[in-house]
Amino acid sequence: MGQLYNGERRKAALFLIAALLTAFGPLHPLDTEIDLTDPIAGLTTALLDSLPFLAIAAWSLVDAYRSARRSDG
Repeated sequence: MGQLYNGERRKAALFLIAALLTAFGPLHPLDTEIDLTDPIAGLTTALLDSLPFLAIAAWSLVDAYRSARRSDG
């Protein structure tokens, strides 16, 4: 959303595609089985599977912030 706000439509589309691929790709975190007898192991696996998506989200936030700061200065 930050890229759209900054008027960077192509970059916004690329971040959206990357986020969708990491969120719903072949190893997406929603596909993680959590064993109720050992929920810590299952939640740890879900968190590790979520790291690519979280990295894309963080990168998108930082990029939008930096782009907005460059256009203000």
